[in-house]
Amino acid sequence: MTDDAGIGPPAWPVSASQRALLTAAFRLILDTGTAAAPSQLAAMTGLTASSVRTDLAELAAAGRVRLADTGEVQGSLGLTVIRTRHEVRVGQAAGHTWCALDAVGILGALASDGRIDSANGVTGTRFGIDFTAGLPTGHDQSWVLFVAANREVTSVIDQWCPLVNFFEDAVTASSWAARYGVVGQCLTIEEATRFGSGLWREALGI
Repeated sequence: MTDDAGIGPPAWPVSASQRALLTAAFRLILDTGTAAAPSQLAAMTGLTASSVRTDLAELAAAGRVRLADTGEVQGSLGLTVIRTRHEVRVGQAAGHTWCALDAVGILGALASDGRIDSANGVTGTRFGIDFTAGLPTGHDQSWVLFVAANREVTSVIDQWCPLVNFFEDAVTASSWAARYGVVGQCLTIEEATRFGSGLWREALGI
């Protein structure tokens, strides 16, 4: 197992109300495939409308959620209704994620059947990975997931997530990282799933 100390999403303190909103928005996006309205989040969490607006604004400013102009949450805890290079099917639900680690972490934490269809924006290679009960199956064993180092950023979505992708092999990933000066580690798909599962179980409280 690769030593994964020092990699992963940048830490950012969230309040109890913000954590509740992140989880509620994630569940709504997963269950409905649509953005989560502030009124829905208030009803689910018991928070006031004012508190919801304030917390969502702070989370959006830190790049932890993506908000529509009208205030709906379009993405939370890695899952988004906006099309990205990382498409994920969780059971019968379909959506997209901000990075490759989001996809394996969500499927692993939920112990779900599903599939990831991802594309590497640099090499152009496409990756299809099936999951059974939260475990990856039927993929090329040379594939890796490059996870960037945990570093301070002003927006997790915009500055950290684009650096976390599937690669054809560790040599290709390491060459890319060296070329662009990105610090991180290559994990096998199985290692990345175990690592991501732990992060998302903690985030979702499961």
